[in-house]
Amino acid sequence: MSDYPIAFNASDADGWNLFWKYIISNNQFYYNDFFCSMFSDYHKLVPLFKKHGYKTILCAGNGISLEPYFFANEEFSVTALDISSEANKFLANFPLNPSDLRGFYQENYPGNKEPAGNFYQEEISKIKSVKLVTGDIFNSDCCPGPFDVIITRKTLQCFWGKSGEKTFEGMQALLARLSPHGLLYVHTHNTDPWNDAMIEWVQSQGILDYSDYNADIGEKADQRLFYFWSTSG
Repeated sequence: MSDYPIAFNASDADGWNLFWKYIISNNQFYYNDFFCSMFSDYHKLVPLFKKHGYKTILCAGNGISLEPYFFANEEFSVTALDISSEANKFLANFPLNPSDLRGFYQENYPGNKEPAGNFYQEEISKIKSVKLVTGDIFNSDCCPGPFDVIITRKTLQCFWGKSGEKTFEGMQALLARLSPHGLLYVHTHNTDPWNDAMIEWVQSQGILDYSDYNADIGEKADQRLFYFWSTSG
């Protein structure tokens, strides 16, 4: 059994508020899956998104991940949607400062020294453009889109996995927000029992399974794309 509260329903706002309040107040897992500045696929995603001219991104079920801030830093228009007001309050008040941005700059632009000019002020302005929305993913009026890219990470997958019957309903809710030429990016745990069924279902909707970041999709770029990534962490 876990030593922290877990919500078992994707729409359980009270449960997820309790969960995130506990995690934040106890300083738990800040640099593990719960509190993530960027995932290992980041350096591939940004060029991919820019290659296809994507502009708008929805981070669905974002939790307390800083991922939306880093995409905003790359000048995408980013919305972060989560059921928990506690998660969004944490992000809204996250102390973005020069030391945070310096680490990000040096990590993503190796070989460079201190950024010149008013870099920090400009970056903070871009990052603060993220729209933080508290709401239920199953509510079609909440962040209706359309978005060029929708990203759902393990935060969202965790509570879909607790109630598998919601999986396809959740996928449909995401697809309803996706632009006609957009990309749905799904990141799950590789032991989730419904992964194969989810992939088959998405393909049955006429969406191209885009499994190779570097593939030349040519004319297929004019249809919806789906990328599925599973990890053990």
